[in-house]
Amino acid sequence: MEQLATIAVAIAMALGLAMTVVPVIPGLLIVWLGAAAYGLTVGFGTTGGWLFAAITLCALAGFAASFLLPARGGIAAGAPSGLLLASGLGAVVGAIVLPVLGLPLGGLAGAWLRARLATGQAQEATRVVIGMLRGMGLAALAELAAGSVMVALWIGWVLVG
Repeated sequence: MEQLATIAVAIAMALGLAMTVVPVIPGLLIVWLGAAAYGLTVGFGTTGGWLFAAITLCALAGFAASFLLPARGGIAAGAPSGLLLASGLGAVVGAIVLPVLGLPLGGLAGAWLRARLATGQAQEATRVVIGMLRGMGLAALAELAAGSVMVALWIGWVLVG
């Protein structure tokens, strides 16, 4: 049973890690849930509890990066105040109108609209969205790094027991 659980979690973690580079699929959550399932199935033990705590901290850091880096990219490009709210509202509307792809597209559209209304210039609004896209790229790298550390910690957990 333990071997089957380990194999199933390894597959889930590999898929979750691959999904960290796709902004609409929660790859880190899948990796974290895999670690939690492993602990609940096999047992946390002494080191497992500490390693699961470290996995959780890595997941939280990755989640924070996925939200903060795109906003920081937009702000660095001259985004107006209220950008996060407009982007968030656009993401919600986009997710409802066009599931999966609507989330990032709606977020970018909301940011573009807010910047366009604030500056009155489409070119400035486009510059803000390009900054956000750069931030999204950095966020994907940060999530991939966090996911890689999470998987490495889990492998250590499996090896140490």
